[in-house]
Amino acid sequence: MSTPKPKRAAPADDERAPLRKRLLYFAIFALIILAIVGGTVFLVWNDIQTRLQAPVREPAAHAEGISISTFVAYDVKRAFPTGLAEDGNGGLIVTLLGTGAVDRVSADGQTANFQQLTAPGAIARGPGGVLYVIDYQAADSRTFGQLKRITPDGQVSYFGDALNEGKLPLFAQLAVDGAGNLYVSHPDAASVWRVTPDGVAALWWSVPPVGGVAGQPIGLAYAAQRNALLVADPGTGSIYSLSLAGGAPVAETLYRQAGLDLRTLAVDAAGVVYTAYWTADNGVLSRLEPDGTLVTLADQFRAPMAILARDTELFIANSGLPAMLTGVSDDPPFTVSRVQVD
Repeated sequence: MSTPKPKRAAPADDERAPLRKRLLYFAIFALIILAIVGGTVFLVWNDIQTRLQAPVREPAAHAEGISISTFVAYDVKRAFPTGLAEDGNGGLIVTLLGTGAVDRVSADGQTANFQQLTAPGAIARGPGGVLYVIDYQAADSRTFGQLKRITPDGQVSYFGDALNEGKLPLFAQLAVDGAGNLYVSHPDAASVWRVTPDGVAALWWSVPPVGGVAGQPIGLAYAAQRNALLVADPGTGSIYSLSLAGGAPVAETLYRQAGLDLRTLAVDAAGVVYTAYWTADNGVLSRLEPDGTLVTLADQFRAPMAILARDTELFIANSGLPAMLTGVSDDPPFTVSRVQVD
């Protein structure tokens, strides 16, 4: 007959104490980690909300002879003025990425719908009043667009088939030279395309990396005095000039500052170069001086996406695009500013 095994005595309270302490420490540690992560997420989200829902600031001049006013305002959510072009009658053509409208704005700021597209971005005026515009699939940061041509009577057609095969990313811009050739920046591919007046598109220039940093061309402008195309590259913080005199394009670096988020360019009738760059949520207007320095003229623009230069005044599209990129609501009005340069 086997002897029954003695029953194991239940652990005494003093034996359970270390286990309870370890579980308690683990629970406290987990709560601290959750609090840190949750607090960080809350602070980041609250910062985005605060920045984008704060009252819209008025642009402020920082140089003598600069005065700023509102040329036209759109009190519509997600309007996002994105492209500017001459209308040929003293007014402007303005594209509204968020509403799909291509508006004609008279010299006194009165608006009229000229064309309705899906999500028009950059726009440029060619010979004979023809307009070229990049029309996107939607007002969304992941969208892609295609180049379209709008005749003066409002007829719309696709243009530059070879270019459209690869689709165009958000922020691509346009410029037309003195011969009527159209130039299109492709930020994602670090390239600039040329489209002839009859619609033949070909890769024209590949933007070189600088110090291992890839190019990201966005802003384009034709400089008639130089007979050159100017390119703003926020990837490397560079402004390039490329002669159009013939042959393969050779780049001259007019300015470079690592980390400078250059977005758009314009050249006035006297050959003065203006550019706008972003710094956080602040848009800064600057002028490139003959000695190669960049001088701040004004700031607090709302994500400027286009500049148009005319005589002694500049027009700047305040796009508000950070709202679209983050998905956070951004309140109107969205405006086009008029900057008088004396």
